[in-house]
Amino acid sequence: MNSQSSLREQAKIEFGAKNYLASLELFNRIVEEFGGSSEELSTLVTNKSMCYGKLGSWEMAEREAQRALALNDRNLKAIYHYGKACIELGRFEDAEEAICRGKSLLAVNDRERKNWETTFVQLLRHCRKQAWTRDVSKSRARNDEARAVAVRLLDENSSNQQVRRIIETALRHFDVLEESKHVPEHLLCPILMEVFIDPVVIAKTGNSFERSALMKHVEGNGAFDPLSRVPFDVNHGIGTNIALRDACEHFLEQ
Repeated sequence: MNSQSSLREQAKIEFGAKNYLASLELFNRIVEEFGGSSEELSTLVTNKSMCYGKLGSWEMAEREAQRALALNDRNLKAIYHYGKACIELGRFEDAEEAICRGKSLLAVNDRERKNWETTFVQLLRHCRKQAWTRDVSKSRARNDEARAVAVRLLDENSSNQQVRRIIETALRHFDVLEESKHVPEHLLCPILMEVFIDPVVIAKTGNSFERSALMKHVEGNGAFDPLSRVPFDVNHGIGTNIALRDACEHFLEQ
């Protein structure tokens, strides 16, 4: 095995063992010494982006993903990690643009579609959920500020009935706005208390959970419904709750 192959194998081992800094250092060496095609170099640089992401260094992850795409703009893995980094950096519009480009590449690549389609769809849902959370937070902050001003004006104009009616109407409007941002309980995962992205339903009980949260529960506690504690078959006893997923997507798009 030559030096490059040996370094790559060791980098993969370190990554698999969650030694991300060691893996990154090895990939840095590999890239510095690399003399092959642009496409292969793009793949190696993408691996650096993955390491930076695992280390929580999202600006570097985004930079390396961009570098990988400059070498090969059809690198689906680089597109995915660029989108993921943009989400973590709060650049949701950039993320969605990249994800949609990845999906368009899949439309003309049957071989890659089955490997990447679900991954890109889930990342897009995550992106839209995070963007919605940001927008709601900003809207609530503006609403709270305006409400505080209205309450102060109400106190200052307690004797002016016409002004009081106008301000009280405005306050009722703020209440309506706040209610419109309320998330219906059935759209929240009972484990995470967040809007579903990838809900699955346990056939035996009919209870739905976010897939990742349910799998984490199974790994830590065993294969039973977190609410009813009824045992279930991980391989055959759960399925995607399509109706709930679509309802959540519709809610986030409103």
